[in-house]
Amino acid sequence: MIDLLNIPFSRFGSYYVISIFENDGEKNLYLRDVRGGDLDLGSLFILKVLDDDHHEIPVQDMSISCTETLLRIQYDTSFIEILFPDEETVRFHSNGLNLCLDYLLKRYDNIFKYEDNTWELCSYSHELKLIIKVLQGEMIVDAPWDTIGNTQIKLYFKGIMDNTYDFIIESYVDVYKPENKVFLPFEENKNQMSNLYNTWYESVIDIPVAYEDEKKTCCLYHLG
Repeated sequence: MIDLLNIPFSRFGSYYVISIFENDGEKNLYLRDVRGGDLDLGSLFILKVLDDDHHEIPVQDMSISCTETLLRIQYDTSFIEILFPDEETVRFHSNGLNLCLDYLLKRYDNIFKYEDNTWELCSYSHELKLIIKVLQGEMIVDAPWDTIGNTQIKLYFKGIMDNTYDFIIESYVDVYKPENKVFLPFEENKNQMSNLYNTWYESVIDIPVAYEDEKKTCCLYHLG
């Protein structure tokens, strides 16, 4: 298991990481882009998990577990699972928990609708373009406009019929090319990522059994 206070959840080759930071005794989950290195935390969104009444659930009240390929946030019997289908994409899938992505906005940052179920976020502060695409469920965008940009960007996700939602966030350089992306059903994608990691892990140099735990720890750091 990975402790997000000490090791961010990520994938080899990706600039995305998910971390927990604690300030004045309050813990928050962050989606970050770390291409700025040690000079900038690169915080993009605070991940706020909401109950049925849309009240934020404190991080310390949730069970957060993490393997090499899957992050799981659980509250009672409801959960959110997060994985990286590729280096540029992070995928969220939930059964029963609402979620707010609260973007840490700076001057000129903005979001607009790209097509049905798809929005583009232009982050001038991070020199990034992000696509947020809903595969299942509903996204509500709270992003008032004022002259040169949005005054806030909050993205709310919830299930519709079966209380399930599924969405991706993808970064790109110049022009988004949606025809290049095919997303498997989430459970298949989850198994695919686990198999991919296990294949890579088995290819790492053999070591004595006595040092197997150290090998696993080194592999965790190598993921980021």
